[in-house]
Amino acid sequence: LKARASLDEIDRQIIFAGQPARPGLIAAAEAGLDRARATRDLARIEWRKHQVYAPVSGSVEQIFFREGETINAGQPVISLLPPASLKVLFFVPEARRAALIRGQKLKITCDGCPAGLTGRISFISREAEYTPPVIFGPKTREKLVFRIEARLEPPARFLSPGQPVTVHPPALRAEAD
Repeated sequence: LKARASLDEIDRQIIFAGQPARPGLIAAAEAGLDRARATRDLARIEWRKHQVYAPVSGSVEQIFFREGETINAGQPVISLLPPASLKVLFFVPEARRAALIRGQKLKITCDGCPAGLTGRISFISREAEYTPPVIFGPKTREKLVFRIEARLEPPARFLSPGQPVTVHPPALRAEAD
C-alpha cells in the first residue's frame, strides 16, 4: 500500500512536469536567470578591479616593495624598462656635431654584443656642455661636447642601462673643392 502511494506520487510528478509551464513559473525562472547573470557580471567586474597590469611589457629593473610591506594607493611597486625605451647616450665634440642629424643611422658595438647592432639619432642637444667625469672612450681631449641620444633598431633586450658601448657615426663628408 505504501509502495503504491509512492508510485502514484511519482506518476503525478511526471504528469505535472510534462504539462505546459505556467507564465508565473517562466517569469520567475527568467528573473532568477537574470539575477544569476548580473551576479556573474558583478563578480567579473570586481575581479578585474583587483588585477594588476603593467602599462607596457618590459623587464623588471627594480623592486621597491616586497610581499608583506605596506604601500599607499598609486605608489609604484616595481620599475619596468620597456626595451624600446633603452637608448644609447653619447657625446661628440663640436667639430663632429654638425655632421650628425636627427634620424641618422649609427652603427653600435659593445663587448659580447651581436654584430649588426644599429640605432637612429633621436636627440641632439642644442647646447654644449662640459664632459661628464667619466666618458667611455679612447680619448677625452675635448672638454666641450654635445649630448646625443640614439634609439636602438630593433630594441636590444641584451643591453643594460649604463653598459658601455661604442658608437660609430658615419664618416664626415669631405667638402667638394
